[in-house]
Amino acid sequence: MQRFMDWLHEACKPVIGANWFEGFMVIFIIVNPIALSLQVIKAYTAPSVEGIAVGMWYVFVGIQVAYAAHGLKTRSAAVFFTQLVCILESIAVIAAVHIRS
Repeated sequence: MQRFMDWLHEACKPVIGANWFEGFMVIFIIVNPIALSLQVIKAYTAPSVEGIAVGMWYVFVGIQVAYAAHGLKTRSAAVFFTQLVCILESIAVIAAVHIRS
């Protein structure tokens, strides 16, 4: 598996090694919690929470916890703190569903 990852890294190096790539990633790091905030607002203001798959939001929390841990491991404050915000937002959606249903 490591050989494959080394090959893939080399194959993608023109993109992931480009100067613009880090800026591109920062944009996504910032956009993620902003996009989730729209769902939090909708969960509390929509006439109904019917149709919100609360199980998926639990999965999102798990993924976000894993990425926050990865941010901690790699000492990336941007990844850690944005994932922390996303965790709180996901919990807010879960709470909205439980409170409003």
